[in-house]
Amino acid sequence: AKEKVDYEIQILNAEKHGQGMSAYLTYEVRTKATGGQFKDGKTLSVRRSWGDFVWLRHVLVKEFPNALVPPLPEKERLTQHLAPSQQHMEASHHTTHQRQWQEAQQELSELEHVLLHRRCGQLASFMHRVAQHPLLASSHDLATFAEARLWGMAEPSSQTVSPGQMGQYLLSLGKEADSTWKKLKVTLA
Repeated sequence: AKEKVDYEIQILNAEKHGQGMSAYLTYEVRTKATGGQFKDGKTLSVRRSWGDFVWLRHVLVKEFPNALVPPLPEKERLTQHLAPSQQHMEASHHTTHQRQWQEAQQELSELEHVLLHRRCGQLASFMHRVAQHPLLASSHDLATFAEARLWGMAEPSSQTVSPGQMGQYLLSLGKEADSTWKKLKVTLA
């Protein structure tokens, strides 16, 4: 039988990447894991996008078809919350009403901050419910979601990895594998 892992998960520090239609958000997923493969306890911190949370929910539904997997919050766009006058000002920022435009931008920035904070709380609630579920918390995919630093689920296709970065990544994997293999040999001996 698999030893149970206990997770305490926080969703923090939403960051916006890119501009305009290609912009997307990532969230820091900070996890304190104890038990199972994390016998001595481990605090992990990774960045995940909305699409990564969608992926996690999808694989949990497939892995546990008879379990009630919590829903994700609705995906919101900032423009859903703008008053018509703010939307008009955003579209016509080259008008002579520069002061009004600046005030509208300040309101937009404050609203964006409130919405990002709310989204972090909603995603934290989703992750808490997953982590507290006796079946879902045992998922290998949940552990991968919480700890894998190199993550390809929602990376923009235009992003490339240099040969030097890939070499460093492979070297770090080799060191981790060597360390794990040495531990395993000691355990088996």
